[in-house]
Amino acid sequence: MKHKLSSVPRAIALAILSAFIVTAAAPPATADLIGLVKRIKASAYGTPPGAERERKYLRFPVVQDERLETGSGAGMLVEFLDETTLTLGPDSDLVIDTFVYDPRANEGSAILSMGVGIMHFVSGKARYAAMQIKTPTAIIGIRGSDAVIAVASDGTTTVSVLAGEFSVSNAEGGDTTTVGPSQSVSVTTTGSVSAPAPAPASVPDEVSLPAQKVGYGGAGGGRSPGARAGGGGVGGEGGALYADDHGLSDSGHDDHGYDDHGDHPDNGNGNGGNGH
Repeated sequence: MKHKLSSVPRAIALAILSAFIVTAAAPPATADLIGLVKRIKASAYGTPPGAERERKYLRFPVVQDERLETGSGAGMLVEFLDETTLTLGPDSDLVIDTFVYDPRANEGSAILSMGVGIMHFVSGKARYAAMQIKTPTAIIGIRGSDAVIAVASDGTTTVSVLAGEFSVSNAEGGDTTTVGPSQSVSVTTTGSVSAPAPAPASVPDEVSLPAQKVGYGGAGGGRSPGARAGGGGVGGEGGALYADDHGLSDSGHDDHGYDDHGDHPDNGNGNGGNGH
């Protein structure tokens, strides 16, 4: 009888412990898929909300609130739902604070926070009523369509426009300047915005990534997880962190050099798989 009585609290304790382990091991909630990695160079990483930092490869999803990072000599091109692209150069750190796109109205809003590094930004289809890139010293308003943004380690920000117009102000929203094609401005650590000056005529090499092909572990060296929850790709990874693909398909977007119709390396099964 003593044995039976003492086994009751032990069983309850084991049940509580098991429940705690299951809860602690539960995966994070799904996050909204907003883009895909389309080009990659060396070591690039992403940290989705509520998840661990992961190394990025071709076709890996990019989600709302994700932090993107690149190492020395690295680069990563991401294409968003509206075909906006951003290319991060080496030693860059960027957080996608907000990305909302309504394809029916062709409108959207976005806030990107760039802590350091260099980025080539090209706006897509959406008519952005509210889109900003924030740095430690500047607020950059996107009117479209093509600019290179560099943030030094001390926060000094330089915006060089290749096409379209961008508004540039200091971090407090004052001293605003409109920057047009072939113009460049800088914002200092004291919040001073320079007068427009001639900008470089081409995109710097560090944010000019070559086209790559996707296959089973193809160029870029990895296998992309399935974009839909529970949908494993060629890599066999479940993709549980990601909600549905919101219409992001390889055939429906400009792949910037990709062709999903037969030019991939063979994976041994007669297919060049990409995991989506």
